[in-house]
Amino acid sequence: MLVPKNMPAEYVYDKEKLFEAISIENWMMPAVYAGHFKHLTWIKPPWAHQMDDGSYKFLIGKHKSSGFIRINSLQNYFATECIISRAEELCDAKEVSLRVLTLGKEDNFDNIFKLTEEDLENDVYILDIDLDFFSTSNPFKVIYGKANMYEELKKIYNFNFPKSENIDEMMSAVSERENQLNELEELLKHLQEFRRLPQVEVPSKNYKKIQDLQSKLLEHYSDEEIDYELVHDAGCTYDETELPHHVSNAEELEAMLDSFRKYLEILTHPPILITISRSTEDDYTPQEDVEMIQEDVIKHLRNKFDCDVPVLDYLQTVEDECNTDSIVTN
Repeated sequence: MLVPKNMPAEYVYDKEKLFEAISIENWMMPAVYAGHFKHLTWIKPPWAHQMDDGSYKFLIGKHKSSGFIRINSLQNYFATECIISRAEELCDAKEVSLRVLTLGKEDNFDNIFKLTEEDLENDVYILDIDLDFFSTSNPFKVIYGKANMYEELKKIYNFNFPKSENIDEMMSAVSERENQLNELEELLKHLQEFRRLPQVEVPSKNYKKIQDLQSKLLEHYSDEEIDYELVHDAGCTYDETELPHHVSNAEELEAMLDSFRKYLEILTHPPILITISRSTEDDYTPQEDVEMIQEDVIKHLRNKFDCDVPVLDYLQTVEDECNTDSIVTN
């Protein structure tokens, strides 16, 4: 539900540049800005707390000064990524409606049915499913685990946004957050390139924190083993909250899949397209569960809709890589 922070808005009309800039967490909002969608419904598991359940309306547009896509929502989910803006600073703005619902815990299907019926009335829609909905791993928790890195990063990257509906207060907080992230990124980029921190006369608080973190990492890992840009990527996943992490056991998986089946029964007409993301290359879906989850999800979809045989693009990607390897080897 995010946007690439530094992507020029015009990229949405250039397929090659767009695909280079977007990833799984930030492709929908650029599609909204391009005019492909205007209503979004986010069905999340009970352990995802990025946004509260509810209905939200906001604008998405091109920031007049930077040329990047920005949103005028005051939700912390967007503010922590530093992608919000005042409405008057946006051009070519479009209104977005976003519905957030939680599925999988004491489901109130009467309420979910009513809201889903409202959202889908007379509309074509795309059903996008991420398999880490059913079981979610935060891969950053285990990176450099001997140094307890993720817990250390929470102390460094923590930022508490004001609980405010005042745009001036929020924009001031965003500016502070952006300065914090920029300084941390520059320090860790310098570490990655030169393997030491830059010489400074008066070290800042962030400088000292990164210095301490480096010392703790080097107690457990050789310098060659440490990727400081990865460390920054991990830190950016934390502000007031961390990424969802809940690896479901067999009983919980069965319950989540059953909730998904019941949700499909609510859908009054079929989607024009179904997309599924496995989320295994980035380790958000546990490797040991993904095949079973995928098999059950496809089974429920085919029982509900008259689906075509699914295109398993990830297998084609693997095959292409193998063929490329063979060609290069030969």
